[in-house]
Amino acid sequence: MKTIFVFLLLSAMVYLVATIWFLFVTHLYRSAGGDTLISLKIIDVKGFMAKLLFDNASTFDSFLVSEILITTYNTFHINGHINQKFYSSATSVNDTDDDTALSFPTMSSWKTLKPICFDLIKGKRTPLNFKFTFQFSVEDTDGFLLKSASEISSLFTADTINGLILNIRYDDNALTCITSTSLNIFTMDKSLEHAWDNTIRNFFTAHEIEFKEN
Repeated sequence: MKTIFVFLLLSAMVYLVATIWFLFVTHLYRSAGGDTLISLKIIDVKGFMAKLLFDNASTFDSFLVSEILITTYNTFHINGHINQKFYSSATSVNDTDDDTALSFPTMSSWKTLKPICFDLIKGKRTPLNFKFTFQFSVEDTDGFLLKSASEISSLFTADTINGLILNIRYDDNALTCITSTSLNIFTMDKSLEHAWDNTIRNFFTAHEIEFKEN
């Protein structure tokens, strides 16, 4: 009985120490700038949608698409990750109507999926809501790292960054863009997030997209 009591006591102490350590690390993480995602409310929703969806607008074409969710008369879900087996039999560019077979990217570009989404959204009735999850391509991420080298820690490389993400959400007649990052490492360094936030702010300003930071 005494052995069981000692074991339970030690287990409780270990749990208590682990909990305190977790709370301490969480506090440090937030003090270092954790949860610093920015939320940008789009002022001109109609103008933004034109830049997003129209064929002659290439504003977002280079972004990759992780996921799309559109709710109109039905709810439509698109997983932007490419099923590479669909193209696995292609041996040359002549075997397919695009270059996907040769490059095998992990996700479709917005340029590819834009016409599909336009068909789902167009009409007199506006969608009840939608969510687009965009991500920088490998090439754009490399360019971002090169351009932001003086702003971010050397911890962040193409190998440690899983994704530089832009979430576009429309709900209750409001359109909001939210930044986020996905990493393959744990770090309390927030320099990457700050640089990514600034990149999106500058991107919107350069394309004359008016926003208000929440």
